This record gives sequence, C-alpha cells and structure tokens, in this order.
Amino acid sequence: MAKSAFSVNLEYFLLRFFCALVNVIPYALAMALARGVGWIGFHVVRFNRARTLERIRSVFPEKSPRECRVIAVRSLQNVLQNVTGERLCDYAQENIFDALALTHTCYFPLDGKPSCGHAGLLAECCAPTEVQEDGLPLVAAVHDPIARVLNSGNSGNAGVFSNAEDLCRIAACLLNGGAVDGKRILSPATVRMMFTVPEENDPAVGRALGWDCSSSHSGLKGDLLSRDNSFMHTGYTGPSIVMDLDNDLAVIILAHRVHPTDKGSVGRLRARIANIVAGAITE
Repeated sequence: MAKSAFSVNLEYFLLRFFCALVNVIPYALAMALARGVGWIGFHVVRFNRARTLERIRSVFPEKSPRECRVIAVRSLQNVLQNVTGERLCDYAQENIFDALALTHTCYFPLDGKPSCGHAGLLAECCAPTEVQEDGLPLVAAVHDPIARVLNSGNSGNAGVFSNAEDLCRIAACLLNGGAVDGKRILSPATVRMMFTVPEENDPAVGRALGWDCSSSHSGLKGDLLSRDNSFMHTGYTGPSIVMDLDNDLAVIILAHRVHPTDKGSVGRLRARIANIVAGAITE
C-alpha cells in the first residue's frame, strides 16, 4: 500500500527533527542515539523482509529460498510507491503512458480503481489467457501469478497491457534517446543505463535494467541483428520486443501461447521473425 502524503511529510519532519537534535546534544549521546535508531531500523527491516518471504512461501510453497528472494526483489516497486505516495499503476499512467500519448496501454489492478479512465473499453480488447480451475480464462487480468496474487495486478514485474501501436511509440521513444514527437520522457543517460549491463554483474548474466542484452536466452533476437547493440524483452504469455540501435529498428511480436493452456511455445517463431525483418533491411 502506498503511503499517504501525511505519512511521507511526517517522516520528513521527524528526519529534520532528529538532524537538528543531534546538532545540539553532546557527541557521545548523539552517537548512542544513532546506534539505537540504527539497531531498531535494522531489526524492523529484517522483520519485514522475513514476513515478506514467509508470505511468498505460503503462496508458492514449492519455491526454493533463492527463488523466493528473487520474487521479493520484485517488490522494489514499493520504493517508488513510498517516494511518490502513489500506486505504481497510477504513477506509470500519468508519467509514462499518458505522457507518451498511449491510448491502449494501462494496468488492470484487481483491488482498486483503474488508473486509465477508459479501462473498461480496453478490457474488451484483451485476449483471454490461461483457463483457470473454474473453467474460465483470465481476461484483462495479469497472467503472472506473482503479480496477480501478491500484488493484485499492480506489480513491477508484470501487468501492463498494450497493443502494437502503443508499443511502437515506446520503442520510438527509447530508440530516440528518451524523447518522441518533441516530448522528452527519459534523459539520454537514463536510456543508456537501461541498455547497459552493470559492470559489477557477471557478464554471463547479460541483463540490464529490464532488458536482455546477451544472456543465454538472447538467441530469440535471431542471427542478423546487431550482436552488441540490440536488446530484447519478452513476456511470459508470448509477446516480445527487440530493438536494434545500430539499425534504428524495433521488432514487436504480440504472440499468444497460453490459451487455453500454458503449453504453447513461440521461441523459434520470435527468432525467425527477427531474421525475416533484419533480412529485409536494404540500406
């Protein structure tokens, strides 16, 4: 749950109060106070982390501890929500989707009001995904169980619905260094960071911020696009986007592999389409 403006302001006031306090009390007392606050903060964070992991294990008992930690990392969206005081879906709608003039892109949160004013109409455009135990498929509800069960559709790892036209605008913005139609959404430095594998990471991982640069799964980019300057992102249900900065090119595929069951495969299809598109480039 996002913090209210009141709670954020209260935290700021308390922080300023303690900063002023340590400037007027003796040094030894200030250090003791700092150690006490640090001890409390450490144990509160540790408690919340343990509680989060226990909640994840209760929902996904078959997951290993390492997999649970990976799931927990996805809750980093809470950093954004705590700083802004907004739900991720609301912040993304206002600052990304609306700013880019996207007309068919939104979240469908399951436990609150949609951020998009015409979400009802967009829901009618959504393809059904996997059939559930009640015999009905998911429609306008995120397929990923982590996003659906833990985050009620408002999640940092999944849950954005879109169409090909809107994805083209997103790709154009990124290929243009963060701006489209004269409107800047991201700085060029931010875009470069998104496409750069951190130096401290194992090069074999090959992943940047949300983008696969050179991992063992990057073969889905095909054989003909730039090896060093192309990036991809895939969706579990079948969609994918590949961007080649050298050729100023984006390949967007809205494939669907999980209806009626989660047994379809589109990996080879993605690579073949990427090759067909790259092979059609004549200049």
